[in-house]
Amino acid sequence: MRTFLTIVLPLLGPTVLYFMWAKWESGRRAPGDGPVRGIGDAPWAWLALAGTVLAVASVLVFDRFTDKDVGSVYQPAHVEDGKLIPGRMVAPPKSDNPPQGGSGAAPGAATVVQPKGASKP
Repeated sequence: MRTFLTIVLPLLGPTVLYFMWAKWESGRRAPGDGPVRGIGDAPWAWLALAGTVLAVASVLVFDRFTDKDVGSVYQPAHVEDGKLIPGRMVAPPKSDNPPQGGSGAAPGAATVVQPKGASKP
């Protein structure tokens, strides 16, 4: 549902509204007013641009106003006690144990191993 509201509806909304307007306008025309607008006469570039702008704006608004903390972790949807729990952002698990290693080096940094009996320079 979230995808529909934030992406599909804003993308297709301007086009649907345009065709609703064109249908309403064609019903108001007098017989001698000229040709009725068809699907080929639609301003496709403007409709696509308006839909894209609305979709990007809705994603930004959704991102801005959803509850999430810096460093939060995505917890995927899962079944708990027979009920489907939707995916969500949760606070990272707090650990009472400090990281092991104690070298103070950045994760993934190379470690130099001294041979037994060798002295440090």
